[in-house]
Amino acid sequence: MINNINILCVVLVVFVESLQVLIIGALISNYFPPHIEGAIAQSFAKALPALKPDRQILLYRLFVLTNIVLAVGFWTVFRRKIKDPQWMRGLFMYTGVQAAVTALSVFACFKIIVHQSPPWAWHMLLVSLGVGGVCRLFWPELRRALEHVYARRLDRDVTVGLSRSADAGAVLIIAGCIYAPQLAVFKVVMGAGILYFIACYFFLRVWLNNALLACAGVLLAIKLHLFNAGVAPVVWMYPSKTFLRYLWDVTVLWAIAKHVQSADRRFLWLAGACAGTALMYVLDTGLVLLAAFYLYLIFYRTLAPGPHVRMKMFFVAPIAAAGLLWFAHGKPVLTFSAWPAALPFYDCMKGLQFFAFVMAFIIPLVYVLTILTVATLCYLKQTDWRNILVVVISAYGLGLYQYFVRHSALDNYYSVGIPFVFVLCFWFQRLLSLANLRVRRLVSAFAVALSLLALLTNTLFLYYHSVVVQP
Repeated sequence: MINNINILCVVLVVFVESLQVLIIGALISNYFPPHIEGAIAQSFAKALPALKPDRQILLYRLFVLTNIVLAVGFWTVFRRKIKDPQWMRGLFMYTGVQAAVTALSVFACFKIIVHQSPPWAWHMLLVSLGVGGVCRLFWPELRRALEHVYARRLDRDVTVGLSRSADAGAVLIIAGCIYAPQLAVFKVVMGAGILYFIACYFFLRVWLNNALLACAGVLLAIKLHLFNAGVAPVVWMYPSKTFLRYLWDVTVLWAIAKHVQSADRRFLWLAGACAGTALMYVLDTGLVLLAAFYLYLIFYRTLAPGPHVRMKMFFVAPIAAAGLLWFAHGKPVLTFSAWPAALPFYDCMKGLQFFAFVMAFIIPLVYVLTILTVATLCYLKQTDWRNILVVVISAYGLGLYQYFVRHSALDNYYSVGIPFVFVLCFWFQRLLSLANLRVRRLVSAFAVALSLLALLTNTLFLYYHSVVVQP
C-alpha cells in the first residue's frame, strides 16, 4: 500500500520538473521574434527590437500539459517501485535537490523581472538550470556522494578544531559583508559594525550552542538592519537608525547568557557595568537595557534553583557605573536620545506598502507571545528556567520598539529589529531540537546558505559594495 508521504513526494517532483520545463520554455521563446505584418513592421521598424512576444497562454498550456504528461508517465513507469522504501529514499533525495535548484531559478527570475535584468541574476538562472540538468544526468553518482556525506559526516561530533574553524569562517564572512573599502569616510562606524555583529555571532553561539544557526542569524540581522529601504542608499549616513544607538546591548546579553550557563557572578558584574555604561551612552536605549538587566535579576532570583548570592549589589552596580562615567565626562558620551518627528503607525499604508504595515504588527506580536509562553512554562516548571533569557530579550525588544512606534516610517522597524532576529533563532533552535543530529546540521547549513544568498542578492547590498564616493 502506498502511503500519503510517497504520494506527496511524487506530486512534488512532478511539479518541480514541470516548473523547470516552464522556465526553459520561456527562455527559448525569447529567441523567436513575434510575427508582424509587413506594413506594420515598416512603420515601427525602430521599435521592433524592444518588442517582446506575448506567449503567456502558450507557456501556461505548456506548464499544464507537462504536469499531466509527467504525472501519467511517472505512475505508469514507476508504479511498482513506489512501494520500495529504498527507491523512495532516493526519490526523496532527488526531489530535495531539484527543489533547491528550482528555487534558485525562480528566485533569479524574480530578480530579473523586478530589477530590469541584472547580469548576476541571469548568471544565477543559467547556472541553476545547468546544475539541474547535470543532476538528472549523473544522479546515481550524485546520490552515492550525498549518502556518503549524510552518513559519514553529519553525525560526527564537532571537534574543537572544527568549531574554531567555523568561528573563524563566520568572522571572515561578517567582515567581508560589511567592509567596503571605497566608503573611506565611514571606516570608523563600519569597523564598529563589524565588531558589533561579530559580538552578535558569539552571543548566539554561546546561547544556542549552534555555530551554523548563529551564523545564519547574524547574516539575517545584517540584511534586515543594514540593507533595507529605510536606510537607503548607505546605512552609515543615518547613525541614529543603526545599532550605534544600542551598542552595548550585545555585551550585556552575552554576559547574561554566560551567567545562565555557569552561574558565575562575575558575568553579572560585567552585565551590570555595561548596562550602566549604556545608560550614559544613550539615555533612552540605556534605560531599556537597564530594565532588561533588572528583569533578568528578578527572574534569576525567583526561578533559578539552589542558593543565591545577595542581589542588591547587582541592582546597584549599573547605577554606580553610570555615576563614575558622569563624574568622568559630565554628560552622556554620545547623544542620540532626541527622537525624530512622530509619524502615524499607518503611514506606510499611504504608499500602499502593505507588507511593511503587516510586518510592523508581527514583530511586537512575536515578542508578546514569546514572553507569555516561555514565562508561563518557566514558572510552571514545564521547561528549563534557562529559557527565560528569551523572555528578557523579548522584553528588551519591546522597549526598543518604541522608536518605531514613535516614528513609523517605512522599514524603520528594522532599525530596532536585531532582538527580533535573536528571538526567531531561539524558536528555530527549539524546532531543530525535535530532530536528530544529522537533520539539525543539514537544516542549519541550509539556513546559512539561504541567509547568505538573501544578503548577497539584496539590491542595496550590491549597491553598497559597488558605490564610488566622489572626492
